[in-house]
Amino acid sequence: MRIHVKTDEMVEEDAYQVGGSDEMLSSASMKVLNRLILDMAKPLYGKGMTINFNNYYASPAATIELLKHEVYCRGTLGRNKRLIPSYILFTKSEARYKEARGATKIAVNKKYGFVAVGWIDGNPVHMISSADTEKMATVQRQIGGEKQVIQAPEVVMKYNKGMDGVDRHDQYRALFSLCKNHGFKKYPVKLMLALIDISLTNAVLHFKLCWKDSDCANSTMSRADFLQDIAEKFISSNREWELEDDPGIEAI
Repeated sequence: MRIHVKTDEMVEEDAYQVGGSDEMLSSASMKVLNRLILDMAKPLYGKGMTINFNNYYASPAATIELLKHEVYCRGTLGRNKRLIPSYILFTKSEARYKEARGATKIAVNKKYGFVAVGWIDGNPVHMISSADTEKMATVQRQIGGEKQVIQAPEVVMKYNKGMDGVDRHDQYRALFSLCKNHGFKKYPVKLMLALIDISLTNAVLHFKLCWKDSDCANSTMSRADFLQDIAEKFISSNREWELEDDPGIEAI
């Protein structure tokens, strides 16, 4: 088991000098993305809450900006994100060996108060957190058909707990996905289908929770039947279903 801890002064974004057009485009895209993240996080400003990000949103630059508003975050990092200390990066070749699982590299940024970690879990995993420390913890992994306890950074353990619901939602949504099973040249159509997928998944989960402890036939309705019922009502010319079982809705 290898664990390395290093204090790393990760420089600010303005310190980078952009050389080519591709780099300029990447820099501009990151600034737009960071503005989007800050806009979405505004309701959490000053509340000291923690956001879990995937590798599309997480970055050192976004972490620094969120900290200014007392919003903490943790998330996975792509190797191509700007400002990542090269010290923590693992390569795929380093993760090929079984004995490498659990190997860890940690960089602590004292100036801004966050950590960046590299960890091998079958594949290299890179993460950043302003909500955790450089302490080590343990996680369970299924290896060769058996559950084993693996040493991991604290941020990995807490990220797994925080993202569990999101991952389960993604898995459940993937079982019936309009976006996944249809291809279009125009990306806005795919985006709309993805939003419909999320809405349908939320509707199914909400429906099941509402009727969970009931003796009504709805309590045993399958997901397929629920989605079939929604599809039939959407294409039906009879709109009376909009008023069903909801006394708070009045006919116009």
